[in-house]
Amino acid sequence: MTCRACGSTAKKRLESEMALHFPGLAAIEVRAVMVFPPVFICVDCGFGEFSVSEPDLSLIKQGGLAAGVQAGS
Repeated sequence: MTCRACGSTAKKRLESEMALHFPGLAAIEVRAVMVFPPVFICVDCGFGEFSVSEPDLSLIKQGGLAAGVQAGS
C-alpha cells in the first residue's frame, strides 16, 4: 500500500481510539461516538488514514441526525 499524499511505501499500522464529536452548538448535547479503528500513518510525510466499521458508521449517522448535521457536512 502506498501513501496517497506522497507515494511512499513507508506506512505503519497503529491501533487507535477516537472520540468523534459533531460540529456546532446544536451538537453540544449529542454524545461523542467512540471508534477504535486501525490507523495507517506514512512515516515519511505524516499523512494518516482510517475507516470505520458499519456499526460505527450507523452510530455516526444517527448522531449526526440528532445534532442536525447535514449529509456531506
